[in-house]
Amino acid sequence: MTLSRNQFLSLLDESGIFSAKDVIALQETQLDSSETALDLAKTLVKNKKLNEFQIKMILQHKGDRLVLGDYLILREIGAGGMGKVYLAEHRRMKRKVALKTLPAKIALDEESIGRFQREVQAAAKLTHPNIVTAYDAGEAKGVSYFVMEYVDGINLSDLVKEHGVLQVDVAVNYIIQAAKGLGFAHSEGIIHRDIKPANLLLDLKGTVKILDMGLARIDNLEPSEVPATQLTESGSVKGTLDYMSPEQAQNTHAADARSDIYSLGCSLYYLLTSRVMYPADSFVKKILAHLEQPIPSIQKQRPEVPDELEAIFHKMVSKEPVERYNSTAELIEALESIPFDQSSEADQPQQEPIQIQPGPRNTVLDEDLSILFSLYKDDECFSEYGRICLDSTVMQPKARYPFMRWLLPLGFLALLWWAFSNQHLFFSPLKKSAKTAAGTPEEAVLNPADKKSVVPVNPADNDRAAASRALELGGVVEISVDEEPQVIEQLAELPAGQFQTKKILLHENKQVLDEDLKWFCYLKNLETLDLYDTNITDVGIAHLKALPALSKIDLYNTKTGDAGLEQLSQFGTLRSITMQHTAVTNEGLKYLSGLSSLDSLNLGNTGINDSGLTHLKSLAGLQWLQLSFTNVTDSGLLYLQDLKSLRELYLTETQVTDDGKNLLMEALPECSIMQ
Repeated sequence: MTLSRNQFLSLLDESGIFSAKDVIALQETQLDSSETALDLAKTLVKNKKLNEFQIKMILQHKGDRLVLGDYLILREIGAGGMGKVYLAEHRRMKRKVALKTLPAKIALDEESIGRFQREVQAAAKLTHPNIVTAYDAGEAKGVSYFVMEYVDGINLSDLVKEHGVLQVDVAVNYIIQAAKGLGFAHSEGIIHRDIKPANLLLDLKGTVKILDMGLARIDNLEPSEVPATQLTESGSVKGTLDYMSPEQAQNTHAADARSDIYSLGCSLYYLLTSRVMYPADSFVKKILAHLEQPIPSIQKQRPEVPDELEAIFHKMVSKEPVERYNSTAELIEALESIPFDQSSEADQPQQEPIQIQPGPRNTVLDEDLSILFSLYKDDECFSEYGRICLDSTVMQPKARYPFMRWLLPLGFLALLWWAFSNQHLFFSPLKKSAKTAAGTPEEAVLNPADKKSVVPVNPADNDRAAASRALELGGVVEISVDEEPQVIEQLAELPAGQFQTKKILLHENKQVLDEDLKWFCYLKNLETLDLYDTNITDVGIAHLKALPALSKIDLYNTKTGDAGLEQLSQFGTLRSITMQHTAVTNEGLKYLSGLSSLDSLNLGNTGINDSGLTHLKSLAGLQWLQLSFTNVTDSGLLYLQDLKSLRELYLTETQVTDDGKNLLMEALPECSIMQ
């Protein structure tokens, strides 16, 4: 049935976004009797009273979730097993903020509530230009939430992944900024304990801000308080091993300011090399590497790195804390003294400031609204927006949703931990993973080490089988249960009922073999497959089929090439492909020509040259293109002149001259070209 104007007004009233007085005013301002609910929605959007996300929630009878205390939810900006993150606005101050909520499974007792309160108090101390500011915390409608500064930007891990390694002086500048923020936190008695590129956010003005104080150790609590470190799991180490100091990996309580400096050194290494210091295929090997292996040289990979910076880096990541800088102030002084103008850096092409694109804005087209309203039917109806059914007569306000009841308080730990991290680790050396049945109960139990396990052929519950296999391999999956996304890191966390597997993340996982990809066939809802820095080859990619929703695949530093691209060409829904550091050649690029939905393509560090770019001319929707460290010249750029949607192009360490760049800029004035 068609939603009537009065029914839509009833939903608006139920949401609490508008006061009763405003709803009455809307009722009285009907232009004529033919005005529909859709007409009213268009008017509200035009007048910036509502946006598409809010209308979608209202049409699903979820409008009451849009108001939490003094905050109006504008749109969702992230979701996962640790909760949801929203762009919100203070209803009186009109200040945009990031608001985070948590699911109940993370907070089950009073101890968690106590941790929440203590860590929010600690966060409130940290007002500094290089730290994301905490504004508020509260509870409304059964939902505990934390409010912080909203920062438009990108974390440094994604920055390197998307744009390639940073110029040396740029990387040093970012590390100095982070060190200043850390120094302030240390002066307030707070140790971060999880510094890594993913927790360093670069905003649109080039300012680095530290995220995720959630694992912070609070050193100056009152005697009656319990240190945050004692609230961690017994016998476990919390943090991210690739950036964790040796002493912290052995004993969380041993972490101090020098541990953060070690992590900052590991982050510097990543910014300049795009790799972690000690890649390993197991947690134990990573810990042992940080304890025992020699410190790698940045100069071996980046010869232009000054000797002074190499020495500073080695001191930052010394195995023994006493051999590191005692404070961030000492570190900053050393970094600022590097004479870049006298080093080989001066002979390197100057990298233009990386243009960080702002987040999406609330732009709603009439056709978008029409689609939302057209989803209403007179019986059960399901769509990408979920089930939406209306009573054909009177709109009755619904009871508060279970969602509102099962969101309970948790510490700042989880609030900040969720949105900006990639690999979080809870490492218990004595705990072994249990075998878990994949697929239906009748199917065989899988052992992660058993590579001969029978692979199902389109099983009845392939989502469960695929998710189980990914988790057994040490990966992370994102699933959807009744339209609610959940990030799953352990097999035991998989729900008993039906779910859809949306994302499979096997980032830097050397255990993944080609045969494992057979488990991911027939996932009709799979949107993202992350195989970054795995051992996957074209043979593995050939196993992928029947993935009608696949929109993003990351094959960075895999053993794939042209045959893999040929296989990917069948997925017309692909919007993002990363083939950096692969064996792709000019010949393989011809398979991209039919991917009309492609808007992001990373071909950095491949063997392509000008002739290969001829195959990109048909990608009219391409917006982001990485060609750094390839053999592209000015001639190749001529093939890109018709890509009118292109907004970012990266040409670091290519043979492109200023003349070629300027010529392309004339053809594509809205495109930012980084060289």
